[in-house]
Amino acid sequence: MDDTLALVKALYLYIEENIHEPLTLDMLEKTSGLSRFQINRLFIRTCGYSPVAYIRRRKLSHSMPALFSRQRLLDIALDYGFEHEQSYIRAFRAVYASSPAQYSKTNANATLTEPPLLDTIHLHADGFFIDPAVQYHTACTIAGVETAYNYMDIDNGTSLHKALQNQPVQQITMVCYPAKQGSFSQRYVHTIPDGETYTIPAGRYLVLEYTGLHTLDKLGARKIRTLMYMIVEEWFAANKLIWQHHFVERVDMSILRERYCEMQIAIPLEHWY
Repeated sequence: MDDTLALVKALYLYIEENIHEPLTLDMLEKTSGLSRFQINRLFIRTCGYSPVAYIRRRKLSHSMPALFSRQRLLDIALDYGFEHEQSYIRAFRAVYASSPAQYSKTNANATLTEPPLLDTIHLHADGFFIDPAVQYHTACTIAGVETAYNYMDIDNGTSLHKALQNQPVQQITMVCYPAKQGSFSQRYVHTIPDGETYTIPAGRYLVLEYTGLHTLDKLGARKIRTLMYMIVEEWFAANKLIWQHHFVERVDMSILRERYCEMQIAIPLEHWY
């Protein structure tokens, strides 16, 4: 797998270089070699929009100088790869809740969609974390069943996706804490109606969102853990804090694929067991 960050940057650059052309998901697939699913998730994770929505917003942002200089809407539409004038007007209304003609008469400052700044991405092989954010999380109570698990127990040919894909839940929550042996013991709590009650305490958490173009298997988990440790140790040191090596991982099973995974890691900023 190529450098994930390079692939993402290439997609955004491709859009900018072809902003005057009709752009489709098929074109993004062909130029990147990624699947439609991977492209869609990568855009949502890095800019907050689907590829189609982002392309539409970038075309509209590029068109603003022409719109405010009173060029014909048909010319603007065709210049930015819209099929006809009405396509441009519908796209404009969807984003700005106004027709282009009405908007251009208000002399309002137009809000533009710019390419995302990707300098805050921490890369490791074929996955990345975006800079961590401090959030306050309310207490989370889970009714479920607990099973002990360690990534080192996974056979080389077995993925976490395969191991858990038959579980009747959309999200797997893992509460992790240091084991006496110096490795990590992990509690996997998956929801069942009559399960035991588990509570994750309320408090301030350092939250990292991970995206990987790989399977969540033993090797994939090791990549995530390696990068997480690099970021977290550096962040705690910079903020003069001591990390107690407790954290909570959440995996959205509906998004898990053989060559794609997402994970949220929340690290408590107050000590708890």
